[in-house]
Amino acid sequence: NIKISAVSNLFTVGGAEGTTGNYVNVHGVIHQTVTLRHVLAEQNLLYTGRPETKDSWFPGYSWTITSCRYCHYHLGWKFLLVDRTMSNDDRPEQFWGLSGASVVTIASAAT
Repeated sequence: NIKISAVSNLFTVGGAEGTTGNYVNVHGVIHQTVTLRHVLAEQNLLYTGRPETKDSWFPGYSWTITSCRYCHYHLGWKFLLVDRTMSNDDRPEQFWGLSGASVVTIASAAT
């Protein structure tokens, strides 16, 4: 297991209803997805393909498939803002949408 991000990085993308949403891909598969502003160690992630705007769940963003660099398990998608003039606090230049089926939340112990 690798640590991908922290709960503090959860955020709501402009136009979305919350930090977690159910999105349907072109094949009819439903993905419960959490949106993260930052990841902790991007070198642990592997991106497949070129950024694609077709069928993006977030208007104005392209997406790229994101997997674990070590086991190649599908984690979700990296989203890049296509029109950078639209960037603001709730529409960052990039963010990650991770599939709830692919990640777990672990409470950290207070030290």
